[in-house]
Amino acid sequence: MNIAQDLLIVINFQNLYVKNINKNLASHNILENGGEKSMRKGIRVSLIILVVILILSIFSGCIEGGEYIFGASISNNSNFQVKLVKDVKYELRLVELPYCGPETVDVSISRGSYVALEEKFRLMPPEGDYIPYRKKFTVRENGTYQIDVKPLDSGSFRIGIKQYS
Repeated sequence: MNIAQDLLIVINFQNLYVKNINKNLASHNILENGGEKSMRKGIRVSLIILVVILILSIFSGCIEGGEYIFGASISNNSNFQVKLVKDVKYELRLVELPYCGPETVDVSISRGSYVALEEKFRLMPPEGDYIPYRKKFTVRENGTYQIDVKPLDSGSFRIGIKQYS
C-alpha cells in the first residue's frame, strides 16, 4: 500500500469519526447543554490519531524503500521480459490472491544460458505467504532478462520485482 492510499484511508476514517460525533451530539442535545468542549476534544483526538497514522505510514515506507520495476497477475505458465542492471540489488516477491494461490510455483530469471535466479516457492497456509518470502538476487550483466513462471497447481497470484539502488 502506498502513502496516498494510506492517506485516503485515514481521511475517510476521520470523516466517519466526525460524522459519528456530530450524530451523537445531535441525538443527545449535548451541544445545547455546553458540550461544545466535548466536541472539540473529540475532534482533537481524531486529528492526533490522523497525524500518528500518517507519520507511521510515511515511516514504514521509508524503512522498506525500493521501487517495483515489474509486476503481474498470474494463473498459468507465463513468460515475461524485464530489463535488469548489474550491481543493483533486486528482490522477487510472490503474493497469493485471497485463498486461491497455487501451492508451488517455479520461477527462473535468465538471459541466454546465464541463470540469475531459479527458485521453487511454496505457499505456507494459513498466512498465504510464499517461502522464500523475499528472494534477493543480482545480475552480472545489463540487459533484458526472461522471467519464466510455472505454477505447479491451479490458482492465481501476483509476482513482483523490487529494485534497490
